[in-house]
Amino acid sequence: RWDTLFDGPGRAVLERRYLRPYLEKQPWYRAPGATIRGLRVASHALARSGAEPIVLLAVDVEGEIDTYRYGLVLTFTAGPRGEELLDRHPDRVLARIAGARTGVLHEVIEQDAVRVLMKMLAEGATLQGRDGVFDAASHGPAVLADHEPYQLMPTTLGQTVITCGAAAELKIRRRLLPGRSHEHHVLARLADNLDVELPVAYAGIDLRTSDGQRWPFVLLRSRVPFTDDGWERGLQLAQRWLAEPRATDDVADPFTWLREGRDAPRMESEPLQDLQRTQQLLTRPGLA
Repeated sequence: RWDTLFDGPGRAVLERRYLRPYLEKQPWYRAPGATIRGLRVASHALARSGAEPIVLLAVDVEGEIDTYRYGLVLTFTAGPRGEELLDRHPDRVLARIAGARTGVLHEVIEQDAVRVLMKMLAEGATLQGRDGVFDAASHGPAVLADHEPYQLMPTTLGQTVITCGAAAELKIRRRLLPGRSHEHHVLARLADNLDVELPVAYAGIDLRTSDGQRWPFVLLRSRVPFTDDGWERGLQLAQRWLAEPRATDDVADPFTWLREGRDAPRMESEPLQDLQRTQQLLTRPGLA
């Protein structure tokens, strides 16, 4: 029973023995400080039940300064196929499961998992989880046509990207942040003031917690012909903004800091948070 694995006695074993080693092997993982005080399953829900379930999972990693929340899409695969996944993708296998059905709990995002996520998006499904609700919302089924074939894309960003045919891409955010990101705000401002092709959000799955916050988890958006890192893309758009003449009574320039040669403003981005934490640690008494 999967509820005993994530809610019962198995949960403590999962948190203590499996989740931290698994996270530390992932290229998108960043620890919230040099010392990890604890790790816990914050919320989870079954996206598909049955013999080979798919689970949406939010994990909180507590450090000295901050707590980071990460999102996982886990699939249980039994039999020879499970052993094959363990051989081919050992770093993406969370644990081996024994019992009535022996197999592996993994994050190899295969066709079945993508189809389950797309079905949630198409139906606007709501999954009640522990300490939260996984809530899907879309602009309607018309934009959620069959986008196969699905293909996992390599990326250095803190997310997993799956292209869905030629027209769309599915982004699974790994580091979960509440509300709209700084990047989202900047892109919205740029879209209002620059004639450029930007991604259009079709649908999304958020973790909605009891305190009223929404944690964006999965995003289906239009595909744009850019494969660069998001910061490089943002810099290109910022430079175009700076090059365009505009009257002084236009909307406020979000890149005044760049135009005047000042430091970038504080934003909710992982690299800048890492720098801030490092600075705090280095300036502590006794470390100088």
